[in-house]
Amino acid sequence: MHTMNTAKLLLLTVLSCACLSRAQIAPTFRIQDRDTVVFYGDSITEQRLYTADVENFVLTRFPDRHVRFINSGVGGDKVSGGWAGPIDLRLS
Repeated sequence: MHTMNTAKLLLLTVLSCACLSRAQIAPTFRIQDRDTVVFYGDSITEQRLYTADVENFVLTRFPDRHVRFINSGVGGDKVSGGWAGPIDLRLS
């Protein structure tokens, strides 16, 4: 349930930002050139539903920024581990 609420909040934030023009958000947008964004979660993250929205938002609003996106979502997993291993193994 917590993951679903987090996903909804993230999606709402992204959609809210989408209503602003590029000039309005560019000075305060936290993802910068050469950043890496890691999506870490369970099956909701693995499905790439909200992650694709975030990636598309960044790539279309800031085409001059070279941002790397990594989806590390694995169904049924949690931070403490699961079939794909603990967080330090999955993100190494």
